[in-house]
Amino acid sequence: MKLKKVLSLLLALALMVSAAAIATAESTDATAAETVTPDVSTATTDAAATDETAATVYTLDEMLTQAMTDAYQRQAAYAAYAEAFPDSRSIVNVDMDTQIVLLEMLLKANGVAIPLNDAVATAPETLTDAYAAIAETEASALTMYSSFLSQEDLAPDAQIIFNSVYRLVRSNAVTFAQKAQTAQRVEKFQELMNDENAQVYVVNNNHGRGMQVIYVVNNDQTTNDEGTTDATPQETTAPAAEDSVSN
Repeated sequence: MKLKKVLSLLLALALMVSAAAIATAESTDATAAETVTPDVSTATTDAAATDETAATVYTLDEMLTQAMTDAYQRQAAYAAYAEAFPDSRSIVNVDMDTQIVLLEMLLKANGVAIPLNDAVATAPETLTDAYAAIAETEASALTMYSSFLSQEDLAPDAQIIFNSVYRLVRSNAVTFAQKAQTAQRVEKFQELMNDENAQVYVVNNNHGRGMQVIYVVNNDQTTNDEGTTDATPQETTAPAAEDSVSN
């Protein structure tokens, strides 16, 4: 058994033990509510948790089935992306095993049938598109779990598991949103660099210990009195070091 799977099982077991302890406690209303309140302080979380989804009422069976089906679909998608872009460690290392193990245990504990895993997916054409697709998919999952966690009278074990999965999803959403933005900036910069009218200037800075590449593109052309074309240079700087694409 892979190390990731073992760690997933251990984490799931620890969480389920905690859930059982809370479920059997004599007074769980105030304590449990405080324990499992989701942290929704980030901008990504605020964007995902909409009033419309929060107002939707689900049964426990509906929530568990929907969450499991969604996890299967995301697992299939990220596996396809990892196969298409094996050099991207970020995609290869996306951990869906933990989420699926947690949800499977929750379904079994509540006597809910585990839905059929018939998810299929194909990879986008570019790595940038893959990053953007993951960010969008994880943001959608955040919305779903925010809605689940807003349900009244949600069982303590479901609160703990949903909140744990929620945090994993939020981490992925933030990570891949940042990667998608960086990759898009790099792509635009490379298009600029490959422009046939681009002129490249290298400027040494930071007392010779650093280098900044400035590209000037003559694409704003005007015609002078002699009938020839003048070009108005437009300057742009290379993405900063922290903006470089990291797999």
